[in-house]
Amino acid sequence: MLRRVSLVSLLLRSAAVHAQQPVGPLPGYASATAARERQVEAAALASPTPESAAVHARALAAEPHVAGTAAQARTRDYVVAQMRRWGLQTEVRAYDVYMPHPTGVRVWRVAPDTQEIPLSENPPASLGPEVPVFNGSGAAGDVSGEVVYVGWGLAEDYAVLDRIGVSVRGRVALARYGRSFRGIKAREAERRGVVALLIYSDPQDDGYVRGDVYPEGPMRPPR
Repeated sequence: MLRRVSLVSLLLRSAAVHAQQPVGPLPGYASATAARERQVEAAALASPTPESAAVHARALAAEPHVAGTAAQARTRDYVVAQMRRWGLQTEVRAYDVYMPHPTGVRVWRVAPDTQEIPLSENPPASLGPEVPVFNGSGAAGDVSGEVVYVGWGLAEDYAVLDRIGVSVRGRVALARYGRSFRGIKAREAERRGVVALLIYSDPQDDGYVRGDVYPEGPMRPPR
């Protein structure tokens, strides 16, 4: 259960903290307003706690909430309710914008046999529907081709392929995540006539090879 903290209680708590602080000039503030500024700063420092952060983190991560979905609206309502509970004047404005949403994102291996390649692990049922991984600015389409590993998918990686006589034109490029913004990988692939780009996270870079995986640690799970 969330703990209610009123502005009055925050100020009372900050007064106790402030009483222990040295009183003196505060750069940028007149002496008449310095005490009030110290009080406000102390209140801001005293209010966050690991417990409250854990409560809010669990609530905000309870389900995938892509912008424009009902789940995102529930997340918005939670944040608004908390801010108003803290005494902050809060309003919600709606805007009509174009947002990419994944529909029918699937990858199949067609040789030597036909098999669908899972794009991610199924989340726990409590998290709600899974959002397929996708590139928000990628073009829609249905393509097929031989897969070519392109390292990090950067210009220097394609230069190595050129030197050994491997062409990626008309093929599907498989690139490792990291060392560059994803858009750079897509740009380099498009420049060379790649029909599709698949980006994956290598455990060697950010997974169990580097350290303990979630929830024991910050690294990605084995699969």
